[in-house]
Amino acid sequence: MATEFISSPHGYHSRIDANESRLLQELCDDVVTLLEEDADLRAPGGDSAHPMTDQLFTLTGIDPAEFAELARSFGDSTAQVPEFEMHRPAPTDAAVQNLLPSAHAENGPAAQFRAKHEENLRYQKIADLRTAQIYFASRELYLDEDQAVLVARVLNHLRLTLAARLKIKDEEDAAKIHQIMDSAQAVDPRSYMALIYNFLTWWQDTLTEALLVDLPEEEL
Repeated sequence: MATEFISSPHGYHSRIDANESRLLQELCDDVVTLLEEDADLRAPGGDSAHPMTDQLFTLTGIDPAEFAELARSFGDSTAQVPEFEMHRPAPTDAAVQNLLPSAHAENGPAAQFRAKHEENLRYQKIADLRTAQIYFASRELYLDEDQAVLVARVLNHLRLTLAARLKIKDEEDAAKIHQIMDSAQAVDPRSYMALIYNFLTWWQDTLTEALLVDLPEEEL
């Protein structure tokens, strides 16, 4: 059974059992798959975009509206901004909405903003999840501060995904979920998912508290 995180001379320490290790790694895999499949589903540009611009966007993060400016910087004064602009609609999956939230209403410039910046956020989260999997493969976790902050982020990604699947929308919904704290209460997929959500919440809270203990007083 997992122990709470404590601050030790060797880093932030917690112990997990084999089942918890496997569960955490599988959850990371599930969220990575979710993010990767969503990237394919909502490729930027839609039918009006040239295929090459979509490929370049995926590789470089440069959207078509920036191509002309980039070309001019290399001496091509005749380069024109493409007639089309790259747009990416908001995700329809509630879990992806939680993981990749909109900065503004999804129309006009806001959709362009999503297309321009969403990939960086997506791939940073995928990288965090893959890194955390390495830590979760160990039964004894000793994390330095940067690693502990990364794990705290990843636990939040996992919780946000489960919260969407559990349809947690307000404090009342959360309170009902928090009542499921014992494995004997996990009688169906939803209650089992709630049990996992509560475990992640508790474990993340202990890590956050351990990190806060080590903050200098002037930063509190």
